Amino acid sequence: MENTSKSLFYVCVNGVCHCDFRISVSNCHEELHMKTVYYVTIGITSLIVLFGLILLFRRICIQGHTFIDKRSSKGCLRPHPMDCLLLFCTIFNILRLLDNGILVTNAGQNPIVRTFFWELSWEFLYTGFVLYVLGVAQTLRDSHQAVSKGWLPSAKSIDRSISALLICMVMTNMTCAFASGALAESNHFAARGFTYALYYSWFVYCAILAVTILYCGVRLIRILESHLENFSMPIHRINNIKTGIFKIKCMVFVGFFGAIIYGVSMLLFAILRQSILITPGGGLTLSLIWNLMGPFCTGGVEVAMVFSAAPPDMGKVLGLKSSSNNNTSNNNNTDHDQDDVSFGDKSNDGNVYSDTTIITQHAATNEPWQTRPISLQDTERLQLEYQNAIEHLRQYGPTTLSTKITTV
Repeated sequence: MENTSKSLFYVCVNGVCHCDFRISVSNCHEELHMKTVYYVTIGITSLIVLFGLILLFRRICIQGHTFIDKRSSKGCLRPHPMDCLLLFCTIFNILRLLDNGILVTNAGQNPIVRTFFWELSWEFLYTGFVLYVLGVAQTLRDSHQAVSKGWLPSAKSIDRSISALLICMVMTNMTCAFASGALAESNHFAARGFTYALYYSWFVYCAILAVTILYCGVRLIRILESHLENFSMPIHRINNIKTGIFKIKCMVFVGFFGAIIYGVSMLLFAILRQSILITPGGGLTLSLIWNLMGPFCTGGVEVAMVFSAAPPDMGKVLGLKSSSNNNTSNNNNTDHDQDDVSFGDKSNDGNVYSDTTIITQHAATNEPWQTRPISLQDTERLQLEYQNAIEHLRQYGPTTLSTKITTV
């Protein structure tokens, strides 16, 4: 069946026009159902935006968190992963609200405007998760060097890889989006070609993100679990690490499965765009997935942050701070960075992270609870040996030996 539409907004077959829900939900066969989906999405997204803004205000204005770690030991890119992820997720939801409003009101009918606003929001969501992966990769590198053998990239290598990924993603995707919008009315074949190229590219980038999140997350979880088995520590420190492990698992679950679902659906859209849109319920189903999975994934991120901050004395969830910073915060009795994720440290080899990274043998001596004094058992053992020696001399030694025992 040939598409007789002269616009990128629709796929028309046998005189019936179906909406391309990304850029139009008006004047088509599914208009009522499509607008219902977008109204529901607006309601859900509004709540998540409000919740995200409250969390940002709490973390930045009240707790004093920052988005950038200014310390220089971590390479050039030093984002605080959880704060940056929350920021970019909130921006994503705000842009989705704006795009949804444009579609349901049928405003901004220029194809370039429609394709630009649809595409721009996803760029921010992807960047947020990439920055989170950057923080996990930096932590994995440091922890791996501390407790296990093997090779991981240096901080500068990680910086270069992440920068190249983000630059390529923005350049290829935005170029395809602008080109498809610019050619939508003049060259329909080329416009559809750029649309297909856009979603093939998205599939590749989502696959890269999913594999990287899974690899880094699983490796870091294993290192932390090994840390729990190999080091003795107070119960509150154990709880901090367990909470951090749970937090990493939540982020890995959301990031991995979100990237997989979006990547596969984008590949299917690139291959079967016309078939999906003209199939009864096909475009509506894909619209539900793309419009609701974003708010649900970002909402899951926000709930994970709340979980980490809610229990008392559960520490900095997924936040890796140096010993000096941790001692300072303890001395001041503040809650600053209790649920922060700052994968930074101020020293090189003597780093003691407070919950979700590895305490090295060298650095462990910097913690009062890790320094091993002469224990009571050692004292009792020495006193028993002393008493045995006196008893031996009493039986076999000179008769003039004093047998008075001095208590140690």
